[in-house]
Amino acid sequence: MKILSNENRLRVSRTKFIPSGGTTIFAKNFSSYLIQHGHTWIGVEQYISTTNTGAMRRRKMAPGYSLYTLFSPAKHYKSLYRSRSRIIPKEYFSDEITRLRYLIVAQAPDVVFINGFSTYAWLLLTAASAEGIPIVMQHAGILSIEVEMYADHFSAAARHMLFAMEQDTILSATEHVFLNQTSRAAFGATVGTVPPAQSHIIPLPCEKALIGSAPTAHHSPQTPLRIGCVARWDRIKNHKAVLQVAKTAHALKFPWIFESVTSIPKTAYCIQTKSAYRRFITVHPPMERAALKRFY
Repeated sequence: MKILSNENRLRVSRTKFIPSGGTTIFAKNFSSYLIQHGHTWIGVEQYISTTNTGAMRRRKMAPGYSLYTLFSPAKHYKSLYRSRSRIIPKEYFSDEITRLRYLIVAQAPDVVFINGFSTYAWLLLTAASAEGIPIVMQHAGILSIEVEMYADHFSAAARHMLFAMEQDTILSATEHVFLNQTSRAAFGATVGTVPPAQSHIIPLPCEKALIGSAPTAHHSPQTPLRIGCVARWDRIKNHKAVLQVAKTAHALKFPWIFESVTSIPKTAYCIQTKSAYRRFITVHPPMERAALKRFY
């Protein structure tokens, strides 16, 4: 089977990086598994560029794995999310959609797998739908909720556009995968209801790299309780709540030690929260899988 899917640019970067975020890690593991079992993976990433706009580049990554880069003009995106006028996505992104349709026709995939939703994922979804290719949509989160949480980053027109784009998944995707019942219920209440026959719940698998024997934990009232957190630094992960628990435990003199694996941006935004977080919680940088296993 040939599977064409949206790629995360960081995942396929030539520079060494430690992946963070469920969709990026899942794409790496899922594509590797499929290739090992005789399937073909066609990844398509997007690169916002001031040059090469209009181009599509192919890179051979490994046997069974091809990568294409869709170059999009930076000026086209620069003011998009602050636009005050109504935006019709299919008109605004018509050039990118057309190029993706050409790629889909040329590659003739059996299925298009949309791994998490974003503006770019919508482009691929729309192109695949126009070509009549079966689409499996994995809802790794709910964009509409994130947009509301980051409302200060978007104009009213842009928010309306993004809400409508996420609603398009209901009509365009052939099958919908949710990670749990709560996620499906929240999607139904926030975005719209997916037809039951097209809705499936498939929890994310546990990584092999994180499976193995571990020493039995022996805890006593005299031993400080270690509480760990692993989550990227953004509003939807609610690190403020983790900080509040740590501060309250400290005020109550509970013998608890808090540790967090995350990357705090070096910006002035919420500087007091960041400072307090470092004071009450030991922060570790993102870890490779072996180190993360030891942390767990």
